[in-house]
Amino acid sequence: MAENQSALVMKELVRRSNRENRRLRTVEQKLDSLESRLNSLEQREFNHQKALKEKLTAVESRLKNLENEMVKVQNLIEKIFEKFEKTATKRDVKELESMFDLINPISQKFVTRDELDRKLGLK
Repeated sequence: MAENQSALVMKELVRRSNRENRRLRTVEQKLDSLESRLNSLEQREFNHQKALKEKLTAVESRLKNLENEMVKVQNLIEKIFEKFEKTATKRDVKELESMFDLINPISQKFVTRDELDRKLGLK
């Protein structure tokens, strides 16, 4: 009977050991699966960060180009204003017109030398 009881105890121990081994294998498989998922997520995150860095670099480059273009436009506008300040105003043009009208031979009558001499009584 002691042998029978020992055999039963051994069977029970083997059964429990097998059950624990199965459970341990299941846990190990789940752990392997989780590690695989985690590695996959890490790889995707790494790729995502790499793509974001590339996009950020491209955006920074575009912003730098836009900044340079804005500086060029600003300089151009300043040059235009400088030239605009040097141009004649409407008032300046009117003054020039009136001066030209004063010395215009078509609209004015000039005295010849003979006419002047006659008026002065020199001839």
